[in-house]
Amino acid sequence: MNRRRIFAILILVASIPLLWFGINYFEFGGIDDARESIAIASSAVIGLFGVMSGLVMLFTKRLGMWDARKV
Repeated sequence: MNRRRIFAILILVASIPLLWFGINYFEFGGIDDARESIAIASSAVIGLFGVMSGLVMLFTKRLGMWDARKV
């Protein structure tokens, strides 16, 4: 395994619990505590972004214009 795949797996391992926490504790009616609601929303967004970027890193070889070797 190369460094990119290992890093992608680490990102997935770190972001899946964040996404689960954000989705599991999200309430449509709202939460009384502002800090708790910000923590839950941030957790869901960061977890979703992490899962998406981890999957992209895992299943793609390079991303074209962001490839460091082409610059």
